Amino acid sequence: MGDKEVYVEPLEGLPGEWKKEGKVWRLLKFLYGQADAPRAWHKTLREFLTGYGFETTGYDGCTYVLRDDGSNPVLILVAYVDDCILISPKEERERRDQFVKDFNNKYEITDEGDLSLHLGVNYERDRERCTLRAHQGLYIEGILAKFGMETCNPKTTLLPAHVKTYKTTDKDWCSEAEHSLYRSIVGSLQYLATMTRPDIAYATSELS
Repeated sequence: MGDKEVYVEPLEGLPGEWKKEGKVWRLLKFLYGQADAPRAWHKTLREFLTGYGFETTGYDGCTYVLRDDGSNPVLILVAYVDDCILISPKEERERRDQFVKDFNNKYEITDEGDLSLHLGVNYERDRERCTLRAHQGLYIEGILAKFGMETCNPKTTLLPAHVKTYKTTDKDWCSEAEHSLYRSIVGSLQYLATMTRPDIAYATSELS
């Protein structure tokens, strides 16, 4: 397992025969939440996909492409740890379904169907207009509820140009709890700006 052996103490609540004085367990595979687990999973996934015929794009190590004999993409898989998006043209539906079957036989995946929500981003597809809209409506509603701002009034101007922000080192200006709350709010907005709302990037950058 990995480059080094890892040992853990027996879990609480196990029968006596499983817990012996001075004994520990040696892990045979990675556990969820273990520091090296994501890297090990990425390596395992890469080996499976490249063995299947996929190759990385060269620009993003987590985006894999399967091409036909004419070098045309037939399947594109985007992986974020264990959340994956699979993209294919409709004429390659049979090949896509076969890959999903093979993938499931290997790792027991859950097929969520058409893409609608991924990493906090909602996707709405209009097949007639051939459009795909990405937004974070649910995420926005969630952070408003989290910070008690469901009834706040919207503003057309996020941060007036003449507003100047200053960094303070005065610990009496706000409590540690207020400071932590402020960081949490700005951090939530920064994720929003990075994903689907670049229009608020300047304001969140100034406030951070």
